[in-house]
Amino acid sequence: MSAVFKNSALAVAVLMGPLVLASDPLSAQAIDIGDLGFLAGSPDAPVQVVEFSDFSCPYCREFHSGTYQTLHADYVATEKVRWIYIPFASGQYPHSFAAAAVAECAGRQGHFETVRDRLYETQDAWKQEDEPTAGAHFMSLVEDIPLDGGALITCAASPEVAARLEQARELAARVGVTGTPAYVIDGFPAVGALPAEFIGQVLDARLAQLGHVPAQGR
Repeated sequence: MSAVFKNSALAVAVLMGPLVLASDPLSAQAIDIGDLGFLAGSPDAPVQVVEFSDFSCPYCREFHSGTYQTLHADYVATEKVRWIYIPFASGQYPHSFAAAAVAECAGRQGHFETVRDRLYETQDAWKQEDEPTAGAHFMSLVEDIPLDGGALITCAASPEVAARLEQARELAARVGVTGTPAYVIDGFPAVGALPAEFIGQVLDARLAQLGHVPAQGR
């Protein structure tokens, strides 16, 4: 998409259509997430994307292993987009709360991205396990990571982390998230494991509106 849309709500509506918009456009401003989530990219990047994904969701795994990798290379690594991943426990899949808690607590020790990736890579295995075996599986994912395993277990079982996951659910509801993966691009929520080219067009439209050069080759 080469044209610059004067109305960014129109840009998103045209590109994404009513089937994937989670709700009516909110605003052209990045949503306030407080201290939730984990940042990838420059905090000063002009466009903010907030992702809500459930580690137990197969579509979230598909998005992460494909679309996100391309978007990270084209937009996050090039400091055009600051991408914030909020661990989201939908409760629709086995062990979604436990997996989100483990990722949240690993993040507090500086290892969010590693544990996030491993949770997705091994999703088929731990989703089929009972609760104790899944818990053991989660701990096996961090055996070679220099973190405090005891602190991780205590953190994951704490009321504080349970409350934090509930805050994430409340925020998702406020911005119109109805399924996962979902992402809010400067105030505009969308849902689904959409192709990288499709989301890239939306990001390019927003960047162009803000006066920034789109990703190379688009």
